[in-house]
This record gives sequence, structure tokens and C-alpha cells, in this order.
Amino acid sequence: NEKDKIWISGSKTGRFNFIENLKAAKGKYIALCEGDDYWTDSLKLQKQVDSLNGNEEIIGSYTDTYVKTEDYEELKYWREPLQPTMTLNDVIDKKSPFHTSSFLFRNKHLEKLPDWLNLVPSGDMFLFAYMALYGKLIKANTSPTVYRKHEGGVTNSSIHNNQGFHIGRLFLWTKFKKEYNIELPKIDEVIRFHASSLLNSNMSISDINLVLKKIGFTQTISIFGGRSLLKSTIKRILTK
Repeated sequence: NEKDKIWISGSKTGRFNFIENLKAAKGKYIALCEGDDYWTDSLKLQKQVDSLNGNEEIIGSYTDTYVKTEDYEELKYWREPLQPTMTLNDVIDKKSPFHTSSFLFRNKHLEKLPDWLNLVPSGDMFLFAYMALYGKLIKANTSPTVYRKHEGGVTNSSIHNNQGFHIGRLFLWTKFKKEYNIELPKIDEVIRFHASSLLNSNMSISDINLVLKKIGFTQTISIFGGRSLLKSTIKRILTK
């Protein structure tokens, strides 16, 4: 819960802790497993490291994931079984390419993380794409991890639902495109999807203006211009 988060040195923990822990990590590899998610294979990490060893072009490794809900004990696939390799074009998507609990990656390039990452609700989505800037991702041959889905979880919060979800992703991918000069048509497609979803919501023009300001677009939408002007504004965002 947001109200339960602790403030340290003027920053709210959570996203701040996630980023600072990444920067402070000293090992050769980093693996993620948040909250009460868990791994089912005692050799998961070793298998993933083995899949990276000997090929510096591979920057990270992922696995399939099961989802476990409070209502059902039976484990079900969180996504369809994943493809054997992924590039940046695969990772940039409307949904997460794989689950956070499955990811292991080389401890490289983390000193270059942008300041605006502190404002991104989905830090893991940024991390997947950021690592894919530097190499391929490969699926490891190991048992799926388990994602526990419950009412208090992050993916059931306002961040991951409706307008809040689209605002966060619009912010992420617009900033990412500009920061790293991404020219892939896929990223424009994803940005248009989230912008269009906001356009079709009942979100007020003034609130949309705040979103545009946060992603660095200084010209806000006139209340008289309405949603037709929003469409042209989004086009200008994509060509910045």
C-alpha cells in the first residue's frame, strides 16, 4: 500500500529502493523476485547463468511463469509459453514480455540509468527494455517461476488499471524513445495505443495536460481545442 511506504532522505521507498539496489549490486549477475512470488527450481539461477556464459551477445535470461490466485490452488500459465529469444523489438510491447520473477541479467550499464526512472510506475518494464538495448535475451530451460496474484498486489493497484496504467506506460515509452533515440515502428505503435486509450477514456483535458507535461511536452491542450487537438499533439510527440 502506498500509505505504508517509508520516506528516506526525502525519497519514498519502493521505486527508489529498486533503483538504488540495482546500482549497489556487486555481483556479476542480478536476478529479481519481488514480494511473495517464488521460484520452483533450485537450479534456476545456475541454469540461467549457464545460458549466458560463453556468449557476450546475450545480456539476460527469462523463463515461463505460472500464476497463482487466492481463489485457486491450481497453477496456470501467466502467459503462453514464451519464445526462445527476444530482442528490443519484442520487449517493447503493450504488455510485459515475461514476468519479473523470471529475469536474470548481467550486471552491466546500470550506472547509466536516467533520473526520470524514479517517476516510472513499471520499473521492471524499463529494465527489460534497457537491458535489451545492449544484447539479446534468451529463454532458459528451467521450471516456471510462480507469480502470486492477490488484491493487495501492485498489478491490481491503480497503477496497473485503466487510466493510471496508460499514463504510466505513455510516460515510460515516450521517455524511452527520446532518451535512446529509438526509431522502431513498434515503439510508436505502443505509444499510440496508450495515447488512444487515454483519448477514449473520460479523463479530463486538464489531467491529460499534466500527463503531457510529465513526458516533456511543453505545449498543453487548450480546453477549447478538445480531443481533436489531442490527436495532433500525440502525433507531434511521436516525431520529437
